[in-house]
Amino acid sequence: MKIFVVSNRKGGCGKTTTATAMFSYLGSVSEKRVLLVDADSQANASYSLAAVLEQPGLYDVLTGKIAVREALQLYQGKEGMYLLSGSASLANIENGIDSVAVNLKQELNALDDIVDYIIIDTAPALGTLTVLALSAADSVVIPMAADVFNLQGLGGMYELVQAVQDPSVKIEGILLTRFKERLIINRQMREMIEETAEAIGTKVFHTKIREGVTISEAMARQVGLFDYDDKMTSNVAYDYEKFLKELGVA
Repeated sequence: MKIFVVSNRKGGCGKTTTATAMFSYLGSVSEKRVLLVDADSQANASYSLAAVLEQPGLYDVLTGKIAVREALQLYQGKEGMYLLSGSASLANIENGIDSVAVNLKQELNALDDIVDYIIIDTAPALGTLTVLALSAADSVVIPMAADVFNLQGLGGMYELVQAVQDPSVKIEGILLTRFKERLIINRQMREMIEETAEAIGTKVFHTKIREGVTISEAMARQVGLFDYDDKMTSNVAYDYEKFLKELGVA
């Protein structure tokens, strides 16, 4: 079993899009057993995949109210595709109102008999929940839009991964999203991001994710990208499949 964390301190970088696309491809195309963990109090990933937000989720697991297996929901009734939903209550943990009563890594590792991959979507902040997610991770994927604000936040993301102090946690690379090759500024920013990635010992994936309405359409219908575009006719589905092959999990 492998645990991927998809994280960036900036919003609007394609983080939730990437996490749900990975989940959808691994489960619906590769037919792997996969769990999507929504570690964001906004619960966007949960909503976009039609999780029942009124049922127990990650908050209840972290605060010791329920065992992790009891909180899992089946995605679209598909055996082997699971959701551990986020909720507004997670903000209580982020703000220090409620305490974490379990070790998230141990809880997730106990699922290795029913899942092959776990994808954790995180909040656009370097707070408690992101630290918990990184502490449970084997690998980290950092989605980034090719702009100066995302570049500015990359150093903080790297420092947070280092602060986890687990040498087994690896930043797999930076995934450029909403990318427009024809724009000079995007190409210039890509070069700057590549230089920064090299400086912190990681890389920028060769695959770039282009913009497309297919993602928005899939989320509006509350299904995964590769369930909505099962023939992979859109640019964004093509790009995410290419990325997952480059990541080595497709």
